Amino acid sequence: MTLVTAALAAMLPCMAVAQGLKPNQPPKDFCPLGQKIGLPTGRVSEDGCSSAPYVASPTPGRNGLNNTLAFYSLSEPGKETELLYISLMLNVNNPAEAEIANKMLVTAAEGLAGQVLGKVPPGLVEATRKSRNGTWKSGGWNVEVNRKEWNTSSGGHQVTVRFRAAN
Repeated sequence: MTLVTAALAAMLPCMAVAQGLKPNQPPKDFCPLGQKIGLPTGRVSEDGCSSAPYVASPTPGRNGLNNTLAFYSLSEPGKETELLYISLMLNVNNPAEAEIANKMLVTAAEGLAGQVLGKVPPGLVEATRKSRNGTWKSGGWNVEVNRKEWNTSSGGHQVTVRFRAAN
């Protein structure tokens, strides 16, 4: 367990919010969640924010890039006050160290779900841990885990955990 994974895990009990959050807020209102899960955002604007990509593995992959994890809260294009989504994005550039990075994603996803939904939906942790696609509805939110494979020469992939307003 890395120092950051241990720190994120230690924060989880403090991060639960019983009622969850309402999705009808502007994206900038969700930006403090990045800090709460250990992925602080930089500049916050009307249309949202993002964290800097956090290096989630010690060794770069064949493409010269490390595995990275980032937080986003973004608006609908052209509609700064309407939330498009809140998400965590794990880029796996070094598949040999995917397990290390994925543990960080699972911890961050649990914390973010606790903040946004007030609870962690059954199956979310398992799908995130196994990088398997899945969808859930909780309160006024739709939650999805999506894995996207990259070209075979890199051997990498991307896993996104996304929270959107339910329509």
